[in-house]
Amino acid sequence: MQKINFKLSLIIGNILLIATLILALVLNNNKIYSLYWITIPVVMIIMVLLLKKYDKQGLNIDKEKSTSIIRNYDDITTVASMFYFLVYLMIMFYEAFNETIKHNNYLIICFFILTLLYEFTLITSINNAKKETIKLLNK
Repeated sequence: MQKINFKLSLIIGNILLIATLILALVLNNNKIYSLYWITIPVVMIIMVLLLKKYDKQGLNIDKEKSTSIIRNYDDITTVASMFYFLVYLMIMFYEAFNETIKHNNYLIICFFILTLLYEFTLITSINNAKKETIKLLNK
């Protein structure tokens, strides 16, 4: 089975997300709005798979000294993921009662910014955990 490059997939997903954002803001077409809201879960799945891949590689070099690294990494990623997913689910729940909510340009822009913050938080968390693990290995 071929290995999937999740970083490349994330870049492609973000390019697709930016393209659909621009098209949604410019064209004001229902199909483009739907494409934007379908692209969001694709990026979510790529991010979760990236986290899974990193968790699989492991942070647990030394059971006694690396527990703080694992705890910090787990807390940040869990809180960021749950907040992001809950906001998305609340938007989809509210859409059941008000079908025009997903066509609101302000909501689209705000959720795009939230997506970027979520990705930045997770990537920063992964990089910090890698740096701390490398420091622990070098001691």
